[in-house]
Amino acid sequence: MIVVIKNKTHQLFSEQQMLIEKIGGEIKFLEVPTEGWDLQKMKEVLESFENYAGDTKFIFVSPIPYLLKETVKKYGDRVYIFHNDRREKKTLPDGRIIQVVANEGWQLL
Repeated sequence: MIVVIKNKTHQLFSEQQMLIEKIGGEIKFLEVPTEGWDLQKMKEVLESFENYAGDTKFIFVSPIPYLLKETVKKYGDRVYIFHNDRREKKTLPDGRIIQVVANEGWQLL
């Protein structure tokens, strides 16, 4: 089992989806509401992780600091995050140029 934790507003890039599928196994998406969770709800979610099999992997797509910290403490090397060093320039309608994370170049660490 793979549990993918992500905010509802975040979408996976195709390369991220491929990396998750490469691990193999059933994939369950745990979608965090747009407004996030309060500390009590995150504690409840962490407790619910105990219901998964002992080989379940947890993949964080969205940064949820407290839940990430506590999941790493409890499940160690079964916790993964996405990383991408590549940035692309994007021109906004008002002419400003910004840097955004590239669609490709993702690693699952």
